[in-house]
Amino acid sequence: MPKYLPPDALVALINKEFGANTLVRAKDAVGLVKPRLSTGSFALDLQLGGGFPEGAITLLEGDKGSSKSWTMNTMAAMFLQTHKNGVFILVNAEGTNDHLFLESLGVDTARTFFLQPESGEQAWDAAIKAAQFAEKVFIGVDSLDACVPLTELEGDVGDAKYAPAAKMNNKGFRKLISAMKPDLTSTDQRVTAVFITQLREAIGVMFGDPKRSVGGMGKAFAAMTIIRLSRIKVLRTEGDTVAEKKSYGLEIEAHITKNKGWGEGEKVKWTLYKENHEGFRRGQIDNVTELIPFLLVYKIADKKGAWITLGTDQYQGDKDLAAQLRINDELRAWCIAQVKEAHAKRYEMQEEVPAPTPSIVNKGTSALKRLPKKGK
Repeated sequence: MPKYLPPDALVALINKEFGANTLVRAKDAVGLVKPRLSTGSFALDLQLGGGFPEGAITLLEGDKGSSKSWTMNTMAAMFLQTHKNGVFILVNAEGTNDHLFLESLGVDTARTFFLQPESGEQAWDAAIKAAQFAEKVFIGVDSLDACVPLTELEGDVGDAKYAPAAKMNNKGFRKLISAMKPDLTSTDQRVTAVFITQLREAIGVMFGDPKRSVGGMGKAFAAMTIIRLSRIKVLRTEGDTVAEKKSYGLEIEAHITKNKGWGEGEKVKWTLYKENHEGFRRGQIDNVTELIPFLLVYKIADKKGAWITLGTDQYQGDKDLAAQLRINDELRAWCIAQVKEAHAKRYEMQEEVPAPTPSIVNKGTSALKRLPKKGK
């Protein structure tokens, strides 16, 4: 006759055989709660639930010129500012990043290291090794598509291979996830990873989205968060001549296609300044302009015609309100707090719906209001 164990004895038995903290009560598994860090965009942070997750994999996908590298390096800068013992390892597979570009985005280059891999396998092996032994590390890969498998590099251009990049990446993600696993009882998230991947347009797609990310499907399952970035338009100064119409920034749209534990499917827009312009520095995002739509959505401000009412004050349009929010720190902080409070209510635990009374249950459907028949 087998001897059955109560929960505490079962936990002790499994942890003794397989190692400490192999089996942990759910409420004690604080290592599975992922803190959030800012992406640099207020709107994106809000919809993500506070920012991108630490201790997890985030995937940035998009077309060319959609600010993927800008976004990832800004995320790395936020990571380094938060963790003074952290380092940033950038797998510079495309070779398009340099220390000057990173410094312009606020990245501490003294704690940043470039990894220039000779093959995709080398990039994966180095990233996994860093995840295994680093005290605190942000691993950025720019880009996954530029990590070329050794079989392609050693073969001829005309050689036909069956999905070598997909096989390499799928295996790499599995090994990286294993190396990133935290101690279930510790709040310390040692390893954070962000991958950039490009979009391709599939041929012959008549319905639905024709754009696809390449390099295997495993990355979509490995990532906790997937953000698709799109360039809406290039922002230029006004002028009569081509020389006067200088580009100074981009209007970017982000579509959250995966975000475990929080809302998915949300879209946000922001303005990214690619050079110093009207008080904004290179690499900065206009967070004030992002704030205004949420003030209206959550009824903190009211808009009638061209006028916006906030409290007892009126402003003539978004630009007038944005200008006031930029110079009034107290008002801006109050608006941000109000938006965050209103947004958080979307994810609050609701009270349980009371069970139907016995009288209703016993009477069955006859006690419910019937719908009118068609035609009446």
